[in-house]
Amino acid sequence: MEQIKESNKNLISLRTNIITVMIVLTSGVIGLLFIDISLIKFIILSCLGIYIDIVFLHNVICINNQIDSNIRRLNK
Repeated sequence: MEQIKESNKNLISLRTNIITVMIVLTSGVIGLLFIDISLIKFIILSCLGIYIDIVFLHNVICINNQIDSNIRRLNK
């Protein structure tokens, strides 16, 4: 039981950190709109940023599923 509770605390902390990184990354991608760079650099950097954002979002969803699974095991 204690291991599951500790695991949940760690997962919640990890999820919070990933969401914070996603916010910074998304604001950086949006910030690309306001600087004067060539179109090719803009497209490359935007695609890269959006791809990494999607990977982080997938990680957050997986972490949420793990937390839900742990909560179900605690409620048994």
